Amino acid sequence: MINKIRVDKFLWCIRLFKTRKLSNEACNRSKVKIDGKNIKASHLVKIDDVIEIKRKLLTLTIKIKGDYA
Repeated sequence: MINKIRVDKFLWCIRLFKTRKLSNEACNRSKVKIDGKNIKASHLVKIDDVIEIKRKLLTLTIKIKGDYA
């Protein structure tokens, strides 16, 4: 079974953002990219996606390696 989850909810679930609203706002402000492309908060996360998150002076890079649910 393939699980689908929105990127804003995924980032909140793995605790990169304190609230889901903050992760949603980061997506809307183009602070989150998947495979080098700006995305909306409703974008679905898939296996082998590379997520880049800009935070002040840091850029976090996360690769989805397997089933996350």
